Amino acid sequence: MALFIAALAIWFVVRVVDILLLVFIAILLAVYLSAVTDWLERRFKLVRWAGLTVTVVATLAAVGFVGALLVPPVVDQTQALIGGLPETLTKIQNVLAGWASQYPVLSRTDLADPSSGLVAGLVNDATNFLRGSLLGYVRGGGKLFIEGASVVVMALYLARQPALYRDGLISLIAPRHRPIAVRVFQDMAATLRAWVVGQLIAMTVLAILTAIGLWILGVPFWLAFGIFTGLVAV
Repeated sequence: MALFIAALAIWFVVRVVDILLLVFIAILLAVYLSAVTDWLERRFKLVRWAGLTVTVVATLAAVGFVGALLVPPVVDQTQALIGGLPETLTKIQNVLAGWASQYPVLSRTDLADPSSGLVAGLVNDATNFLRGSLLGYVRGGGKLFIEGASVVVMALYLARQPALYRDGLISLIAPRHRPIAVRVFQDMAATLRAWVVGQLIAMTVLAILTAIGLWILGVPFWLAFGIFTGLVAV
C-alpha cells in the first residue's frame, strides 16, 4: 500500500511539475517582495498594502531602467551584425572555397567556387525556415506571457498575506505535528530569504566589478553590459 501511494505521489508530481515550478518561482518572488515590504514596515511604519505597493513600483522602475540601458546596445549590435553580414558571408565563402580546393573530391563542387553563393543560400534557407516557424514562436511567447502573469499574481497574493497561506498549509497537518511544521516553515522562510538576499548581493557585486572593468578597458556600453552580466548570474 505504501509503495502504491509513493508511486501515485511521484506520478502526480511528474504530471504537474510545470505548475510546481511556476509556484516555486512565485514563492521566490514573494519572498523578495515580502522582505522589502517588511523592511519598509519596520523602517517607515507603513501599512502592509502601502509598503507592498511601494516595493512593486520601485521594482518596476528598476526593471524599466535596466531595460532602457540594455535595449540600445542590443539594437546597435544587431544593426552592426546585419550591416556586416554580406562581408562576413563572403569571407566565409572564400575560406571554404580555399579549403575545398585542396581536396580533389571537393574541388569540382560549388563549395570550391567563391562566387557560388552557397553560404548565402544556406543562410537564406535558414531564414525562410525561421519565418515559416514564426507561429510557433508566437504561441510560445503567449504561453510565456500567461505564465509570467500567473507568477506575478501569485507572488503578490503571497506577499500581501503570507501568514494566511502559511497557516492554511499548517492546518492541513495533524494537530500533534503542527508545532514542528511551524518551525519547518519558519526555517524554510529564513533560508529562502537568505538565499534571495545572497543572490542579489552576488549579482550586484558581479555587475559592479564587470562594469568597472569594462569601463577601464574603454568598452562601449560598459554599464549596460555590466548590468546584463549581473542579471544572468541568477
